[in-house]
Amino acid sequence: MTLLAFVTARGGDGHGRVVHILLKTFVALLIFAQPSGARAEGPTPEVVVSHPLAKTIPHWEEYTGRFEALKQVEVRARVSGALEKINFTDGQFVKADDVLFVIDQRPYQIAVDSARGTRQG
Repeated sequence: MTLLAFVTARGGDGHGRVVHILLKTFVALLIFAQPSGARAEGPTPEVVVSHPLAKTIPHWEEYTGRFEALKQVEVRARVSGALEKINFTDGQFVKADDVLFVIDQRPYQIAVDSARGTRQG
């Protein structure tokens, strides 16, 4: 007994009839479908060809993070006074003995001049 005969023999509830129609439709599609090897005739497509380029492409990666210095230094003023100049920017590398700040020298120059006058007088 073939599958088609089995499906039609069931009958009764109408479910077999739907399966029978679907099976016939599937078989008809297989018979009348165009073979996959056949192609429609038409103009051949134009293809643009170029030689590969050799060049360096920069490698970029972005990361979110936090940097912290290996060494930290606490800077304290030994004298009081008004700042006239700051000789660095935040994050700049500094070396030992670099002048970082310039303090107003007028009060100290007055004190030096007064001491010299007292000593000579």
